[in-house]
Amino acid sequence: MQNHLPKTGLLPKQFKHLFSVYILLPVLLFLGTTTAKAQTLNTGDIAVIGLNTSFNTSTTSPIGPDEFAIVALASISSGANFKITDRGWNGTTLISTNTGDGVMSWTTTASIPAGTVFKIAVTAGTTPSLTISPSTYGTPVITTGWTSTTVPGAMANVGDQVIVYQGNDATPSNFIYGLNTSNSTVTAPGNWQTGSTSARDSDLPPDLTNNSAIDGTVPATAVAFTNNSGGYFANNFVYTGTKTGNKTTLLSAIANRANWTYTTTLTTTYDLNVGGANFTTSNPVFTLSVLTVNQLNFSGSTTAAGHLLQWQNNGENNLMQYVVETSIDGRLFTTAGIVPATGARNYELNVQGALQQHSYYRLKMQDRDGSINYSNIILLLGKGNAVQLQVYPNPVTDVLNISGANKILHVLVMDIYGRKVIDANGSGMLTQNIAVKHLPEGTYMVIVKTATDNNTFKIVKQ
Repeated sequence: MQNHLPKTGLLPKQFKHLFSVYILLPVLLFLGTTTAKAQTLNTGDIAVIGLNTSFNTSTTSPIGPDEFAIVALASISSGANFKITDRGWNGTTLISTNTGDGVMSWTTTASIPAGTVFKIAVTAGTTPSLTISPSTYGTPVITTGWTSTTVPGAMANVGDQVIVYQGNDATPSNFIYGLNTSNSTVTAPGNWQTGSTSARDSDLPPDLTNNSAIDGTVPATAVAFTNNSGGYFANNFVYTGTKTGNKTTLLSAIANRANWTYTTTLTTTYDLNVGGANFTTSNPVFTLSVLTVNQLNFSGSTTAAGHLLQWQNNGENNLMQYVVETSIDGRLFTTAGIVPATGARNYELNVQGALQQHSYYRLKMQDRDGSINYSNIILLLGKGNAVQLQVYPNPVTDVLNISGANKILHVLVMDIYGRKVIDANGSGMLTQNIAVKHLPEGTYMVIVKTATDNNTFKIVKQ
Protein backbone atom coordinates (compact mmCIF):
# COMPACT_ATOMS: atom_id res chain seq x y z
CA MET A 1 0.00 0.00 0.00
CA GLN A 2 1.34 3.42 -0.91
CA ASN A 3 1.48 6.14 1.73
CA HIS A 4 0.18 9.24 -0.02
CA LEU A 5 0.57 12.81 1.16
CA PRO A 6 -1.49 15.68 -0.26
CA LYS A 7 -0.73 16.22 -3.95
CA THR A 8 0.31 19.86 -3.83
CA GLY A 9 3.31 21.84 -4.87
CA LEU A 10 5.57 22.31 -1.84
CA LEU A 11 8.14 24.94 -1.04
CA PRO A 12 11.03 23.81 1.15
CA LYS A 13 9.70 25.51 4.31
CA GLN A 14 6.23 24.13 3.70
CA PHE A 15 7.76 20.71 3.14
CA LYS A 16 9.63 20.84 6.46
CA HIS A 17 6.45 21.73 8.32
CA LEU A 18 4.46 19.06 6.54
CA PHE A 19 7.19 16.49 7.19
CA SER A 20 7.16 17.24 10.92
CA VAL A 21 3.40 16.67 10.99
CA TYR A 22 3.40 13.43 9.01
CA ILE A 23 6.74 11.94 9.98
CA LEU A 24 8.15 13.27 13.20
CA LEU A 25 5.09 12.90 15.44
CA PRO A 26 5.47 9.53 17.16
CA VAL A 27 1.87 8.52 16.51
CA LEU A 28 2.39 8.87 12.78
CA LEU A 29 5.87 7.41 12.47
CA PHE A 30 6.21 4.79 9.76
CA LEU A 31 6.74 1.53 11.59
CA GLY A 32 7.78 -1.65 9.82
CA THR A 33 9.54 -4.86 10.54
CA THR A 34 11.42 -7.04 8.14
CA THR A 35 12.05 -10.67 8.88
CA ALA A 36 15.06 -12.08 7.07
CA LYS A 37 14.29 -15.39 5.40
CA ALA A 38 17.05 -17.96 5.51
CA GLN A 39 18.47 -18.85 2.12
CA THR A 40 17.22 -22.02 0.48
CA LEU A 41 20.21 -23.58 -1.25
CA ASN A 42 20.06 -25.17 -4.69
CA THR A 43 21.42 -28.63 -5.39
CA GLY A 44 25.12 -28.36 -6.05
CA ASP A 45 25.58 -25.03 -4.26
CA ILE A 46 28.05 -26.90 -2.05
CA ALA A 47 30.25 -29.80 -3.20
CA VAL A 48 32.54 -32.21 -1.34
CA ILE A 49 36.11 -32.07 -2.70
CA GLY A 50 38.16 -34.10 -0.24
CA LEU A 51 37.97 -36.76 2.48
CA ASN A 52 40.51 -38.34 4.83
CA THR A 53 39.05 -41.30 6.74
CA SER A 54 42.17 -42.86 8.23
CA PHE A 55 43.91 -40.42 10.52
CA ASN A 56 43.35 -42.90 13.33
CA THR A 57 43.15 -46.66 13.61
CA SER A 58 42.84 -46.62 17.40
CA THR A 59 39.53 -46.97 19.24
CA THR A 60 40.69 -45.04 22.30
CA SER A 61 38.48 -42.02 23.03
CA PRO A 62 38.80 -39.35 21.80
CA ILE A 63 39.10 -40.68 18.25
CA GLY A 64 40.11 -38.58 15.27
CA PRO A 65 40.14 -36.14 13.80
CA ASP A 66 38.92 -37.23 10.39
CA GLU A 67 38.75 -34.55 7.72
CA PHE A 68 36.77 -33.49 4.70
CA ALA A 69 36.76 -30.44 2.43
CA ILE A 70 33.84 -28.62 0.79
CA VAL A 71 33.55 -25.76 -1.70
CA ALA A 72 30.75 -23.23 -2.16
CA LEU A 73 29.82 -23.22 -5.85
CA ALA A 74 27.39 -20.33 -5.34
CA SER A 75 27.25 -17.36 -3.01
CA ILE A 76 25.73 -18.27 0.34
CA SER A 77 24.09 -15.48 2.31
CA SER A 78 24.67 -14.63 5.94
CA GLY A 79 22.15 -16.41 8.16
CA ALA A 80 21.83 -19.42 5.86
CA ASN A 81 21.58 -22.74 7.68
CA PHE A 82 22.59 -26.13 6.35
CA LYS A 83 23.73 -29.42 7.81
CA ILE A 84 26.36 -32.03 7.03
CA THR A 85 26.18 -35.66 8.08
CA ASP A 86 27.78 -39.06 7.50
CA ARG A 87 24.48 -40.78 8.21
CA GLY A 88 23.15 -42.83 5.32
CA TRP A 89 19.81 -42.33 3.58
CA ASN A 90 17.71 -45.51 3.43
CA GLY A 91 15.17 -44.20 0.94
CA THR A 92 12.88 -42.84 3.64
CA THR A 93 14.98 -41.31 6.39
CA LEU A 94 18.53 -40.62 7.51
CA ILE A 95 19.69 -43.61 9.58
CA SER A 96 20.30 -42.49 13.16
CA THR A 97 20.86 -45.78 14.97
CA ASN A 98 24.66 -45.71 14.75
CA THR A 99 26.40 -43.47 17.32
CA GLY A 100 29.49 -43.52 15.11
CA ASP A 101 27.63 -41.24 12.69
CA GLY A 102 26.74 -37.65 13.48
CA VAL A 103 25.31 -34.33 12.30
CA MET A 104 26.78 -30.84 12.27
CA SER A 105 24.69 -27.70 11.81
CA TRP A 106 26.09 -24.48 10.37
CA THR A 107 24.42 -21.07 10.39
CA THR A 108 26.59 -18.63 8.48
CA THR A 109 27.49 -15.33 10.16
CA ALA A 110 28.72 -13.64 6.97
CA SER A 111 28.09 -14.05 3.26
CA ILE A 112 30.29 -16.77 1.75
CA PRO A 113 31.68 -15.87 -1.69
CA ALA A 114 31.31 -18.48 -4.42
CA GLY A 115 34.51 -20.52 -4.73
CA THR A 116 35.38 -20.54 -1.03
CA VAL A 117 36.89 -23.80 0.25
CA PHE A 118 36.61 -25.08 3.84
CA LYS A 119 38.39 -27.88 5.68
CA ILE A 120 36.36 -29.45 8.49
CA ALA A 121 37.86 -31.87 11.01
CA VAL A 122 35.70 -34.03 13.28
CA THR A 123 37.04 -35.62 16.46
CA ALA A 124 34.79 -38.47 17.62
CA GLY A 125 34.54 -39.70 21.17
CA THR A 126 32.65 -39.30 24.42
CA THR A 127 32.71 -35.53 23.89
CA PRO A 128 33.00 -35.05 20.11
CA SER A 129 34.28 -31.79 18.62
CA LEU A 130 35.01 -30.19 15.30
CA THR A 131 37.11 -27.42 13.81
CA ILE A 132 36.67 -25.47 10.57
CA SER A 133 39.14 -23.46 8.54
CA PRO A 134 38.59 -20.69 7.70
CA SER A 135 36.26 -19.80 10.58
CA THR A 136 35.44 -16.32 9.23
CA TYR A 137 31.89 -17.29 8.24
CA GLY A 138 30.75 -18.90 11.46
CA THR A 139 31.45 -22.21 13.15
CA PRO A 140 29.31 -25.33 12.65
CA VAL A 141 28.39 -27.26 15.77
CA ILE A 142 27.80 -30.97 16.35
CA THR A 143 24.13 -31.44 17.16
CA THR A 144 24.13 -35.22 17.58
CA GLY A 145 26.27 -38.34 17.24
CA TRP A 146 29.97 -39.07 16.70
CA THR A 147 30.05 -40.35 20.27
CA SER A 148 31.08 -43.94 19.58
CA THR A 149 34.32 -45.16 21.19
CA THR A 150 34.32 -48.55 19.49
CA VAL A 151 35.12 -47.55 15.90
CA PRO A 152 38.25 -45.79 14.64
CA GLY A 153 37.21 -42.27 13.64
CA ALA A 154 34.18 -40.22 12.67
CA MET A 155 34.49 -41.31 9.02
CA ALA A 156 34.67 -45.10 8.61
CA ASN A 157 37.61 -46.12 6.43
CA VAL A 158 35.68 -49.12 5.07
CA GLY A 159 33.14 -46.76 3.56
CA ASP A 160 31.03 -43.81 4.54
CA GLN A 161 29.18 -40.84 3.07
CA VAL A 162 29.11 -37.07 3.39
CA ILE A 163 25.66 -35.59 2.73
CA VAL A 164 24.82 -31.86 2.75
CA TYR A 165 21.20 -30.90 3.32
CA GLN A 166 18.69 -28.47 4.82
CA GLY A 167 15.71 -29.27 7.05
CA ASN A 168 15.18 -31.67 9.93
CA ASP A 169 17.56 -34.51 10.67
CA ALA A 170 15.17 -37.39 10.01
CA THR A 171 13.58 -36.36 6.72
CA PRO A 172 15.47 -33.40 5.21
CA SER A 173 13.46 -31.07 3.01
CA ASN A 174 16.34 -30.15 0.71
CA PHE A 175 19.35 -32.28 -0.26
CA ILE A 176 22.25 -30.25 -1.68
CA TYR A 177 25.12 -32.68 -2.29
CA GLY A 178 26.28 -36.19 -1.49
CA LEU A 179 29.44 -38.27 -1.68
CA ASN A 180 29.48 -42.05 -1.09
CA THR A 181 32.61 -44.15 -0.45
CA SER A 182 31.28 -47.63 0.41
CA ASN A 183 33.70 -50.48 -0.37
CA SER A 184 30.83 -52.96 -0.65
CA THR A 185 31.15 -55.18 -3.73
CA VAL A 186 27.40 -55.78 -3.82
CA THR A 187 26.85 -52.35 -5.31
CA ALA A 188 28.01 -51.79 -8.88
CA PRO A 189 30.96 -49.39 -9.19
CA GLY A 190 30.00 -45.74 -9.13
CA ASN A 191 26.49 -46.39 -7.73
CA TRP A 192 24.79 -45.62 -4.48
CA GLN A 193 23.18 -48.46 -2.53
CA THR A 194 19.53 -49.56 -2.31
CA GLY A 195 17.62 -50.22 0.91
CA SER A 196 20.62 -49.26 3.03
CA THR A 197 20.89 -50.47 6.62
CA SER A 198 24.65 -50.32 7.20
CA ALA A 199 26.39 -47.20 8.54
CA ARG A 200 28.77 -47.33 5.58
CA ASP A 201 26.01 -47.38 2.95
CA SER A 202 23.47 -44.91 1.62
CA ASP A 203 20.75 -44.80 -1.00
CA LEU A 204 20.86 -41.89 -3.44
CA PRO A 205 19.16 -38.93 -1.67
CA PRO A 206 16.13 -37.39 -3.44
CA ASP A 207 16.73 -34.70 -6.07
CA LEU A 208 20.47 -35.45 -6.32
CA THR A 209 21.91 -36.60 -9.65
CA ASN A 210 24.46 -39.42 -9.81
CA ASN A 211 26.90 -40.20 -12.62
CA SER A 212 27.75 -43.88 -12.19
CA ALA A 213 30.55 -43.73 -14.76
CA ILE A 214 32.21 -40.89 -12.82
CA ASP A 215 33.49 -39.61 -16.15
CA GLY A 216 32.45 -35.96 -15.95
CA THR A 217 29.76 -36.17 -18.62
CA VAL A 218 27.07 -35.23 -16.08
CA PRO A 219 27.13 -32.23 -13.69
CA ALA A 220 26.42 -34.66 -10.85
CA THR A 221 25.40 -33.56 -7.38
CA ALA A 222 26.04 -37.05 -6.00
CA VAL A 223 29.38 -38.81 -6.52
CA ALA A 224 29.94 -42.47 -5.59
CA PHE A 225 33.48 -43.80 -5.17
CA THR A 226 32.01 -47.25 -4.47
CA ASN A 227 32.92 -50.93 -4.99
CA ASN A 228 36.38 -52.01 -3.96
CA SER A 229 36.77 -54.73 -6.59
CA GLY A 230 35.80 -52.27 -9.31
CA GLY A 231 38.61 -49.96 -8.30
CA TYR A 232 36.35 -46.99 -7.52
CA PHE A 233 36.59 -47.13 -3.73
CA ALA A 234 39.14 -45.05 -1.80
CA ASN A 235 39.93 -44.42 1.87
CA ASN A 236 41.37 -40.96 1.31
CA PHE A 237 41.06 -38.67 -1.67
CA VAL A 238 41.21 -35.07 -2.88
CA TYR A 239 39.93 -33.23 -5.95
CA THR A 240 42.80 -31.92 -8.11
CA GLY A 241 40.94 -30.85 -11.28
CA THR A 242 40.13 -27.44 -12.71
CA LYS A 243 39.05 -24.73 -10.30
CA THR A 244 37.73 -22.30 -12.89
CA GLY A 245 34.33 -22.38 -14.60
CA ASN A 246 30.64 -21.99 -13.91
CA LYS A 247 28.71 -24.15 -11.49
CA THR A 248 27.68 -26.66 -14.14
CA THR A 249 31.16 -27.21 -15.56
CA LEU A 250 32.69 -27.50 -12.09
CA LEU A 251 30.10 -30.06 -10.96
CA SER A 252 30.96 -32.07 -14.07
CA ALA A 253 34.67 -31.81 -13.34
CA ILE A 254 34.18 -32.89 -9.72
CA ALA A 255 32.15 -35.85 -10.99
CA ASN A 256 35.14 -37.12 -12.98
CA ARG A 257 37.38 -39.52 -11.03
CA ALA A 258 40.24 -38.66 -13.38
CA ASN A 259 40.31 -35.29 -11.57
CA TRP A 260 40.89 -36.89 -8.16
CA THR A 261 43.94 -38.25 -6.40
CA TYR A 262 42.97 -41.15 -4.13
CA THR A 263 44.34 -44.20 -2.35
CA THR A 264 43.37 -47.26 -0.34
CA THR A 265 46.62 -47.02 1.62
CA LEU A 266 45.51 -46.10 5.12
CA THR A 267 48.75 -44.34 6.02
CA THR A 268 48.49 -41.93 3.06
CA THR A 269 46.33 -38.85 3.65
CA TYR A 270 46.00 -35.64 1.65
CA ASP A 271 46.46 -31.98 2.47
CA LEU A 272 43.00 -30.35 2.53
CA ASN A 273 44.14 -26.97 3.85
CA VAL A 274 43.45 -23.75 1.95
CA GLY A 275 46.83 -22.58 0.73
CA GLY A 276 48.21 -26.10 1.06
CA ALA A 277 49.51 -28.63 -1.43
CA ASN A 278 46.19 -29.21 -3.24
CA PHE A 279 44.28 -25.94 -2.72
CA THR A 280 47.30 -23.73 -3.22
CA THR A 281 45.77 -20.25 -3.35
CA SER A 282 43.92 -18.21 -0.76
CA ASN A 283 40.12 -18.11 -0.78
CA PRO A 284 38.16 -18.07 -2.96
CA VAL A 285 40.19 -21.02 -4.27
CA PHE A 286 37.72 -21.62 -7.12
CA THR A 287 36.86 -18.92 -9.66
CA LEU A 288 33.24 -19.03 -10.84
CA SER A 289 31.80 -17.25 -13.85
CA VAL A 290 28.55 -15.35 -13.39
CA LEU A 291 25.27 -15.03 -15.21
CA THR A 292 25.28 -12.90 -18.34
CA VAL A 293 22.23 -11.45 -20.09
CA ASN A 294 23.19 -8.52 -22.28
CA GLN A 295 21.12 -5.32 -22.40
CA LEU A 296 17.79 -6.70 -21.27
CA ASN A 297 14.64 -4.69 -22.02
CA PHE A 298 11.56 -5.77 -20.02
CA SER A 299 8.09 -4.28 -20.55
CA GLY A 300 4.41 -5.18 -20.51
CA SER A 301 0.90 -4.12 -21.41
CA THR A 302 -2.69 -4.75 -20.32
CA THR A 303 -4.91 -6.60 -22.80
CA ALA A 304 -8.51 -7.77 -22.75
CA ALA A 305 -7.31 -11.23 -21.65
CA GLY A 306 -4.76 -10.17 -19.04
CA HIS A 307 -1.19 -8.92 -19.04
CA LEU A 308 1.24 -9.39 -21.91
CA LEU A 309 4.89 -9.38 -20.78
CA GLN A 310 7.64 -8.97 -23.34
CA TRP A 311 11.42 -8.82 -23.15
CA GLN A 312 14.35 -8.60 -25.52
CA ASN A 313 18.07 -9.15 -25.04
CA ASN A 314 21.25 -8.87 -27.08
CA GLY A 315 22.68 -12.22 -26.07
CA GLU A 316 22.54 -14.95 -23.43
CA ASN A 317 25.46 -16.79 -21.86
CA ASN A 318 24.64 -20.18 -20.32
CA LEU A 319 21.15 -19.00 -19.33
CA MET A 320 18.70 -21.75 -18.36
CA GLN A 321 15.36 -19.96 -17.93
CA TYR A 322 13.41 -16.80 -17.21
CA VAL A 323 11.13 -16.98 -14.18
CA VAL A 324 8.39 -14.34 -14.43
CA GLU A 325 7.50 -13.17 -10.93
CA THR A 326 4.53 -11.06 -9.84
CA SER A 327 3.62 -9.07 -6.73
CA ILE A 328 0.77 -6.93 -5.44
CA ASP A 329 3.04 -4.64 -3.40
CA GLY A 330 6.34 -4.57 -5.31
CA ARG A 331 8.13 -6.40 -2.48
CA LEU A 332 6.94 -9.98 -2.07
CA PHE A 333 7.02 -11.86 -5.38
CA THR A 334 5.63 -15.22 -6.49
CA THR A 335 6.11 -17.15 -9.73
CA ALA A 336 3.66 -16.32 -12.54
CA GLY A 337 5.32 -18.43 -15.24
CA ILE A 338 8.58 -19.94 -16.49
CA VAL A 339 10.02 -19.48 -19.97
CA PRO A 340 13.02 -21.62 -21.00
CA ALA A 341 15.97 -19.73 -22.46
CA THR A 342 16.44 -20.83 -26.07
CA GLY A 343 18.99 -18.32 -27.29
CA ALA A 344 16.27 -16.17 -28.87
CA ARG A 345 16.31 -12.38 -28.78
CA ASN A 346 12.58 -11.87 -28.11
CA TYR A 347 10.34 -13.54 -25.54
CA GLU A 348 6.83 -13.02 -24.24
CA LEU A 349 4.41 -14.47 -21.69
CA ASN A 350 0.66 -13.94 -21.32
CA VAL A 351 -0.62 -13.81 -17.74
CA GLN A 352 -4.35 -14.47 -17.93
CA GLY A 353 -7.23 -14.64 -15.50
CA ALA A 354 -8.43 -12.27 -12.81
CA LEU A 355 -5.96 -9.41 -12.41
CA GLN A 356 -5.12 -7.34 -9.38
CA GLN A 357 -5.76 -3.61 -9.53
CA HIS A 358 -1.99 -3.17 -9.41
CA SER A 359 0.35 -5.93 -10.55
CA TYR A 360 4.12 -5.66 -10.34
CA TYR A 361 6.33 -7.92 -12.48
CA ARG A 362 10.03 -8.74 -12.71
CA LEU A 363 12.19 -11.38 -14.40
CA LYS A 364 14.36 -13.74 -12.37
CA MET A 365 17.03 -14.94 -14.80
CA GLN A 366 18.55 -18.26 -13.76
CA ASP A 367 21.84 -19.52 -15.15
CA ARG A 368 22.60 -23.22 -15.57
CA ASP A 369 25.14 -22.99 -12.77
CA GLY A 370 22.51 -21.64 -10.36
CA SER A 371 23.46 -17.96 -10.62
CA ILE A 372 20.48 -15.59 -10.46
CA ASN A 373 19.93 -12.02 -11.61
CA TYR A 374 16.84 -9.82 -11.69
CA SER A 375 15.40 -7.36 -14.18
CA ASN A 376 13.82 -4.01 -13.42
CA ILE A 377 10.33 -4.03 -11.89
CA ILE A 378 7.36 -2.88 -13.97
CA LEU A 379 3.82 -2.00 -12.87
CA LEU A 380 0.71 -2.98 -14.86
CA LEU A 381 -2.89 -2.12 -14.01
CA GLY A 382 -5.97 -4.26 -14.38
CA LYS A 383 -8.07 -3.29 -17.40
CA GLY A 384 -10.49 -0.50 -16.57
CA ASN A 385 -8.53 0.76 -13.53
CA ALA A 386 -7.73 4.42 -13.33
CA VAL A 387 -4.07 5.18 -13.91
CA GLN A 388 -2.46 6.91 -10.92
CA LEU A 389 1.11 7.93 -10.32
CA GLN A 390 2.95 5.12 -8.54
CA VAL A 391 6.29 5.11 -6.71
CA TYR A 392 7.61 1.61 -5.95
CA PRO A 393 8.89 -0.55 -4.37
CA ASN A 394 8.45 0.89 -0.89
CA PRO A 395 10.63 0.18 1.09
CA VAL A 396 13.31 0.44 -1.59
CA THR A 397 16.93 -0.70 -1.67
CA ASP A 398 18.44 0.06 -5.08
CA VAL A 399 16.15 1.61 -7.70
CA LEU A 400 12.94 3.59 -7.21
CA ASN A 401 10.46 3.21 -10.07
CA ILE A 402 7.99 5.95 -10.99
CA SER A 403 5.13 5.44 -13.44
CA GLY A 404 1.83 7.10 -14.27
CA ALA A 405 -0.45 8.49 -16.96
CA ASN A 406 1.34 11.82 -17.48
CA LYS A 407 4.82 12.82 -18.53
CA ILE A 408 7.29 13.08 -15.66
CA LEU A 409 8.99 16.50 -15.67
CA HIS A 410 10.96 16.61 -12.41
CA VAL A 411 11.80 14.42 -9.39
CA LEU A 412 12.96 15.76 -6.04
CA VAL A 413 13.98 13.56 -3.09
CA MET A 414 14.40 15.17 0.36
CA ASP A 415 15.55 13.79 3.70
CA ILE A 416 13.82 14.28 7.05
CA TYR A 417 15.55 17.63 7.49
CA GLY A 418 14.19 18.98 4.22
CA ARG A 419 17.55 18.77 2.45
CA LYS A 420 17.58 17.86 -1.23
CA VAL A 421 19.45 14.58 -1.73
CA ILE A 422 18.31 13.98 -5.34
CA ASP A 423 17.27 16.66 -7.80
CA ALA A 424 16.67 15.09 -11.20
CA ASN A 425 15.15 16.26 -14.44
CA GLY A 426 12.20 14.20 -15.55
CA SER A 427 12.44 11.68 -18.33
CA GLY A 428 9.61 13.37 -20.23
CA MET A 429 8.04 9.91 -20.43
CA LEU A 430 5.43 8.03 -18.37
CA THR A 431 8.08 6.10 -16.43
CA GLN A 432 11.38 6.93 -14.76
CA ASN A 433 13.92 5.05 -12.63
CA ILE A 434 15.82 6.79 -9.84
CA ALA A 435 18.96 5.20 -8.35
CA VAL A 436 18.82 5.42 -4.53
CA LYS A 437 21.33 2.74 -3.56
CA HIS A 438 23.79 5.42 -2.42
CA LEU A 439 21.35 6.98 0.06
CA PRO A 440 21.67 6.16 3.77
CA GLU A 441 18.89 4.05 5.27
CA GLY A 442 15.99 6.14 6.49
CA THR A 443 12.77 7.92 5.52
CA TYR A 444 12.53 10.33 2.58
CA MET A 445 9.95 12.38 0.72
CA VAL A 446 9.68 12.10 -3.06
CA ILE A 447 8.08 14.99 -4.96
CA VAL A 448 7.21 14.18 -8.57
CA LYS A 449 6.17 16.94 -10.95
CA THR A 450 4.18 15.76 -13.96
CA ALA A 451 2.66 17.61 -16.87
CA THR A 452 -0.57 18.08 -14.87
CA ASP A 453 0.27 18.22 -11.14
CA ASN A 454 2.70 17.61 -8.27
CA ASN A 455 2.65 14.38 -6.27
CA THR A 456 4.31 13.75 -2.91
CA PHE A 457 5.16 10.32 -1.49
CA LYS A 458 6.86 9.03 1.61
CA ILE A 459 9.38 6.21 1.09
CA VAL A 460 11.70 4.17 3.28
CA LYS A 461 15.21 3.42 2.06
CA GLN A 462 16.58 0.11 3.37
